[in-house]
Amino acid sequence: MSTIPPLHIAYLCIGTNLGSLDSNLSNARLEVSKWPRTRVLKESIILKTSPCGPVENQGDFLNQLLKIETFLSPLAIIDLIQITENKMGRIRKGVPEKGPRLIDIDLIEFDKLVISSKRLTLPHPSRRDRGYISELFKDIKNKNE
Repeated sequence: MSTIPPLHIAYLCIGTNLGSLDSNLSNARLEVSKWPRTRVLKESIILKTSPCGPVENQGDFLNQLLKIETFLSPLAIIDLIQITENKMGRIRKGVPEKGPRLIDIDLIEFDKLVISSKRLTLPHPSRRDRGYISELFKDIKNKNE
């Protein structure tokens, strides 16, 4: 007898500050909606934010939070994030960390898991470090199911 894997609730933050920002977010939402065994439940408002980190002279970001339900594991989500970012044209080699990027997708929360490993930290450190993340969470929580 096979067992059905548990259904999880996770939150992704998508951001961009290169190219056509609105299109980049729209394309990221579309790509996430194509992930297997995953469904986008809610989308927050889109916020314009200043870059965080040491790299100066880069444009502001557009950021949005997605609430998803999935049967996938956190590491499977991380793999899909990297595949999606690569597919959308994100370049990692030779680019400073926290520098400008076409797309950035972060797994912010996965259920109420607390994990700290080389590949994954949950909740994501930006959950507490970046005020706009709290604002996006408030917006999602205020939307009706």
